[in-house]
Amino acid sequence: MGQATAAGLQRLLESRPSASRLLAVAAGGLLVLLSVLTLKQTLVLRDSISLWTQELEWDPACALGYNSRAAARLEQEDWRGAIEDATQAIRYGGRASPYPFLNRGWARGDMATKPGRFWFSVPRP
Repeated sequence: MGQATAAGLQRLLESRPSASRLLAVAAGGLLVLLSVLTLKQTLVLRDSISLWTQELEWDPACALGYNSRAAARLEQEDWRGAIEDATQAIRYGGRASPYPFLNRGWARGDMATKPGRFWFSVPRP
């Protein structure tokens, strides 16, 4: 399919020189558009929490989004936020994975002890 499309495009460009200019302009315009959209997105996504927050705005029932934001909140020692997000991850289908339970447990354990110290010696994934 791809080879037939490429061959047809090549024949079109060889038979009509104006089509090749039009294609070049369209490709250039698409490149500029994608560059602007990429720049706009990089201004929004400053860190992991903003990335996963935006994902959850697009898909509010995404267990992976909640669990990943919980892990990012753990790194920033936001224990309550991590517990809330891990609980949401479990609610939206995270029961198939142990990670939401581990993130919630780490947050509860860290909240109960001094920040930054772990009350058990299981390494984080």
